[in-house]
Amino acid sequence: MRTLEPTPVHSGPYGSAPVWYTIHAGALVHTYYRCINKYGNLWYATSDNIDTEPAGSIHRSGFIYSGYVK
Repeated sequence: MRTLEPTPVHSGPYGSAPVWYTIHAGALVHTYYRCINKYGNLWYATSDNIDTEPAGSIHRSGFIYSGYVK
């Protein structure tokens, strides 16, 4: 999947969950499962492998809202 715009990576599958970092628009993100939160919104759990981040960057896996990716 690729991000359509700058995409916040949350600690949980909710917009109110803390944001750990933001992925640049156009980045390739690897997801390993999807979930639907209690509000019916689709979120993806990401791996920490993001192709456009600088070499050596350390990022945690987290959750991104489905509306930010295609």
